[in-house]
Amino acid sequence: MTIVALPNRLGRVLPVASYVAIAWLLFGLGSYGLALGEQVKPKRVVSMNLCTDQLLLLIAKRSRIASVSYLARDPLFSHLANRARDIPINHGLAEEILPLKPDLVLVGSHTIRPTTVLLRKLGIKVLVLKLAEGFEDIRRNMRLVGNALGETAKVDLMVGQFDTALTTIVRSQDLPTAIILRPRGMTMGLGSLSDGILRSAGLRNLSAEMGVGKIGRLSLEQVVAARPDLLVLAEFRPGHPSLAHLI
Repeated sequence: MTIVALPNRLGRVLPVASYVAIAWLLFGLGSYGLALGEQVKPKRVVSMNLCTDQLLLLIAKRSRIASVSYLARDPLFSHLANRARDIPINHGLAEEILPLKPDLVLVGSHTIRPTTVLLRKLGIKVLVLKLAEGFEDIRRNMRLVGNALGETAKVDLMVGQFDTALTTIVRSQDLPTAIILRPRGMTMGLGSLSDGILRSAGLRNLSAEMGVGKIGRLSLEQVVAARPDLLVLAEFRPGHPSLAHLI
């Protein structure tokens, strides 16, 4: 992620730092619940999705993690890549998961469906997490995973720390403006998680104010005419940009 301060308000650095801090917090912490009660905590947990990887790595001890997705080791995607270095990886295929004999599998709502269906048919517990579209979704997913792992108290503490961090963000009276800009002019507006992050960081999301929904597109002319104080640019692989990214 690259944040560019445009010339009309270069002095606005605190909100930029706040945005970076809150983005790191979100993705570093970056459905259906399973009530464990007195049940033994699962000891061989598998994650098949990058988002569930992050939650599993954050909450569970290494000894309880049987496998994570192959993206969990890639620092360009995973905020907890260092924790996943020595953990077996999978590509979401049933033939990879079954030999691990998991007692719990974490998947996203867009995870390979045939694998999920097969695992359930074989009696393996599967927890499906919906895509987070806001802060409340993040809290919900954290609690679902915490409950499934038998780590409710630990997750309650994490959620409390998360909420406390949100309240400490310094906001000015005259809010700086920002546009999230991706290749081909793609941007995120009202109702998106990115919009929530910008607002919580003390920034005005101009894409939302221009009528963009969760995801949409802005022309270069629209971006220039909006005169944002900041551009938030998504950087996929440094040194290997796509033609769309270069343009």
